[in-house]
Amino acid sequence: MPESSTFLAERLRAEGEKTAAFFAALNTDQWQARVYTENTEWRVRDVLAHFISAEKSFIIKCTPVICAAY
Repeated sequence: MPESSTFLAERLRAEGEKTAAFFAALNTDQWQARVYTENTEWRVRDVLAHFISAEKSFIIKCTPVICAAY
């Protein structure tokens, strides 16, 4: 598996585009769908909020690696 920063940056971009397309295609009912119900209930919108929060922390910590690819 290639480990270059260029490869990583491209992979992150491609996967981000797929994720954005998935969420963009959801209708109102799908956004409200429950996906986890054990202990705390999570809906699709909560999962996306969690993804965004995690990604923001990764970007803050990893920006030099990602930016070095460009």
